[in-house]
Amino acid sequence: CLPIALIAIVGIVYQKLSLATLSFLGTASMVGLFSAAARVVEAARIGHVAVLTALYPAMANTNQIKLSRTFRVSWFFLLLISAVGSVLICLFAKPVVEIFFGTEYELSIPVLKILAFTLIPYTVNSFLSLLFLAQKKEKTVLLILTMSALIVLVLNLWLIPRAGEVGASWGILAAELTQALLFLVAWRHSSM
Repeated sequence: CLPIALIAIVGIVYQKLSLATLSFLGTASMVGLFSAAARVVEAARIGHVAVLTALYPAMANTNQIKLSRTFRVSWFFLLLISAVGSVLICLFAKPVVEIFFGTEYELSIPVLKILAFTLIPYTVNSFLSLLFLAQKKEKTVLLILTMSALIVLVLNLWLIPRAGEVGASWGILAAELTQALLFLVAWRHSSM
């Protein structure tokens, strides 16, 4: 139970680190703009959470043939949905921000456009982290999440003073991509 609790704590820190860093290094306005964009992306992730929750029992099944088939179909489906969602959010960022937050939040549009593309690595990260948890490889997930949190912190310390909320969004995207790469390397290594 302790490894799962640590994963949850580090995961929450990882997800909220940019907002906390923005509040120390930036302004309240930057926090509000970043938060508005992040809410849209979080809403887009709800579908992934639902699908992954349904897939977890299949992942925990030790029958590798069934897992392999489920893995391929669901992997493709989730990646396709993420790619389409990312492009749609990017294309419709302006109307989405204006409808949900008003024209006062137009400065969050560039942030939303960057954060939209975190959906693709997020798919890889969430899928593989659940797969590792199902295989009782909690230490791998905890290590990768900890490394990702450190990457976000370093990137935020560097990018926020230079580019504010836009810098924070680039930091999150870079950290998500790095996390996806780390998960893929760990998965490749564990399947050999």
